Amino acid sequence: MPSRDRTLAYKSRSYRQCEVDFELELARASSYIASSIKATTLTQTIEEILHAFLSAHGPDSTTGFQMVLADRLRARSRPDAAQQVLAWAHCAGTPSNAQDIS
Repeated sequence: MPSRDRTLAYKSRSYRQCEVDFELELARASSYIASSIKATTLTQTIEEILHAFLSAHGPDSTTGFQMVLADRLRARSRPDAAQQVLAWAHCAGTPSNAQDIS
């Protein structure tokens, strides 16, 4: 389980604040992604969820969302999905080149 007081080194929004602000979105996304069985379905699901989140909340919030979501997927024994979530980089501002802080 991730430390709840650490912050994202490359963004101003804290890890804990992302958990609080996006609690419902994180619960839905982690459940939806974790239930994906096929690799193609997993990729489509991640793309759909992160693109919708990016459109609704912008790149700064999306970066934090990706980090928290990846940790929740690891907790659900889906490190493959967590890796894809962290690698998703639809636009500048997503963590394609960021460090994994787990």
